[in-house]
Amino acid sequence: MKKYTLLFLLLSTSAFAQPKKQIQNITQLKDSLQKLMKAERIPGLMVSIVNRDSVLFEGGLGYANVAKKQAVSAKTLFRIGSITKMFVSLGLLKLIEQNKLKLYDEVKQVAPELPIDNNWHISSPVRVVNLLEHTAGFDDMHFNKIYNPSPTDPRGIDAVKVFQSSLKCRWRPGERMSYSNPGFVVAGYIIEKVARKPYEQYLSETIFRPVGMVNSNLNLRYDPKLDHAQGYEFKNGKYEPIDFLPIYGGADGTLNTCAADMSKYVQLFLNNGKVNGNILFKDSTLNEMEKVHSSLAAKAGLKNGYGLANYVHGHGGKVLFQGHNGGIDGFVSACFYNRTLGVGYSLSNNGGKDLHKFEELIEAYLTQNIPKPTPIAQKLDTKNIEPFLGYYAFESPRNEIVGFVERLNGKRVSIEGNYLIVKGAVGGDTDTLVQVAPLTFRKKHFNTPNFVFTKNKEEIPVLMMEGTYFEKANVWWTWLRISLFGIALLFMLSSVFAGFVWTIFAIKKSISTADAWVRILPGGASLCLMIGLGTFLGLTGDISKMSSISFQTILICLGTAAFGILTIIGSFLWLKKYEDNKILKIFLTITYLSMLYVAIYLALNGWIGIRTWDL
Repeated sequence: MKKYTLLFLLLSTSAFAQPKKQIQNITQLKDSLQKLMKAERIPGLMVSIVNRDSVLFEGGLGYANVAKKQAVSAKTLFRIGSITKMFVSLGLLKLIEQNKLKLYDEVKQVAPELPIDNNWHISSPVRVVNLLEHTAGFDDMHFNKIYNPSPTDPRGIDAVKVFQSSLKCRWRPGERMSYSNPGFVVAGYIIEKVARKPYEQYLSETIFRPVGMVNSNLNLRYDPKLDHAQGYEFKNGKYEPIDFLPIYGGADGTLNTCAADMSKYVQLFLNNGKVNGNILFKDSTLNEMEKVHSSLAAKAGLKNGYGLANYVHGHGGKVLFQGHNGGIDGFVSACFYNRTLGVGYSLSNNGGKDLHKFEELIEAYLTQNIPKPTPIAQKLDTKNIEPFLGYYAFESPRNEIVGFVERLNGKRVSIEGNYLIVKGAVGGDTDTLVQVAPLTFRKKHFNTPNFVFTKNKEEIPVLMMEGTYFEKANVWWTWLRISLFGIALLFMLSSVFAGFVWTIFAIKKSISTADAWVRILPGGASLCLMIGLGTFLGLTGDISKMSSISFQTILICLGTAAFGILTIIGSFLWLKKYEDNKILKIFLTITYLSMLYVAIYLALNGWIGIRTWDL
């Protein structure tokens, strides 16, 4: 054992002693990318790396189709998901350039037929900017509204109405950023309303053709005549193909494109909106696209974040990159650039794997000759920050259906020396912050600010953390809820084991039938909930199955419903039953109270008898 420990220490010391070898050229970069692909189990990678005037690398690595041994080429089409939003945003910005629309126009005035539910419509209407920055307060897509199982695709206002249940403002528009795909379906409809043509046609005429993206399309469905990459999931030691499923909302993520086209698209930004010397977009338009406008963070002076479908990437690196990423079953993509340096890249993989390591590798190569900047810092202003110290609750969930779980966590803000410490209330990372401006902070090892403290219209202190919204809250009430939930789950789990024991007693007729029911029901109810939620978690890797009635979705519905029904029946029987054994009486009392607490909590959040196919 000591021998292996010594060997490990020697290897570790050697690894830390030797500096990381810099990648000198594109050939070495390709080799590094291929090694990373192998480690990450990625079959194929679309790659485009460019500067203003030339293409450094454009093509692919690995296989577009594993079974056919078909290599990825510069013209192989990949599904790049939410990067589509950048094109929709540019399309709207072109209409703004043409004075056909304004960024702060009220959406209801442009298209009054839109089914938007906003309780703050008089003082805080939903504006075009809110759609593009995800600050309208909309919910994200519900499980049954992501992939379209029907043979036809809704168009125009009918496509928007698919997401009507998500288009309810959960808080005041322009307050919090919470990613919402349905907002971009609305944005696509705004293009159609103002341009008087389908958004696909408009984007093709306004962006694709002028830029030279001759291979790209916004088709919702697979076209066997085109050179599509096959999406995969690495499962049971091999690559399992994933079906090309159409999505409901095309404007939020249906673009199919390739390395050759994305090279031209990235160069559009690097050349400040010019294509072959001709101005396609004004430089000022691209500046507006990269800036954050509408959230409380932006109003408090923090301009780095999610702008008009264009966000800051690379906080911890030497420089910032702008762009967007995307994900759709079987594919994960990224597109980022830096206009000042004149470099950028686009990636997509057909293994559905995170690209963060690939992005870091390429960005390190593109910026290796740039000196590391000295980040701004100032002495901590304890007097002004003191009112903002304390506990903050998370209040900007992306999916409301699971928001009740996310809201149980939060952040505790405190001072240590000249630093501000932001720590997760229930686990999570601890961030050490350096002040750069009044109430504005950056992470200690980051170059740019990404935390800001402010107040909302109700004068409640707010922490905006990398775009995420936290409200100051009573820490004792929060911990009480967390503690009650933890205790409840502990007793419910215990009841499952106890239920098996009491079942044996009942079979042996060691206890009466009445006693058996009262003692066994908590375990049965808890087991039903575990089955329902366990099945749900099992389907999160294949969201498409949640949109239809199947054995799994019925099991989710019945499991959660049975928990609620058995909890009510068991509690009623327990109230009628007198128990002589004090320890057992205390256990069952706490268990039934726990079940009622969890059942009420789940019922209030729509989880008792949840029908994922009809949300």
